Amino acid sequence: MDVAAAQSVVDESVFYEFERPRQQGRLQRKRAGRGFAACRPWWVGEWFVVSSEYLISFASRTSAQVLTCISLAAVTQVEPDLTQNSIRISYAQELGRAPCDAGHELLLKATEAADVELWVAAIARAQEWL
Repeated sequence: MDVAAAQSVVDESVFYEFERPRQQGRLQRKRAGRGFAACRPWWVGEWFVVSSEYLISFASRTSAQVLTCISLAAVTQVEPDLTQNSIRISYAQELGRAPCDAGHELLLKATEAADVELWVAAIARAQEWL
């Protein structure tokens, strides 16, 4: 194997490490309780993925329709609550806005406290690459 081919293999493995999902699985997302949504259940199950740059949710593991897509660069705080198996994610609606602007929150619930720790760690690792 020549030097160029070896460098290509190294470049591809770094790219794969950067692009592969950090964490994926089913979580419950708390719905906002306004209007018609107030009549529906508070929690809805969705398939979440932490990628290299985004926190993304889909209706199911096989669904191609994105329901939620939050840039990890916009995430300002990740607060785990191991007693409730939940994660509160605060994020800015738009990048470059002032800290005093209204932020948004996403409240997620896992089945176990260990899952909460995995999701928080995956988000932190992905943010290190940004």
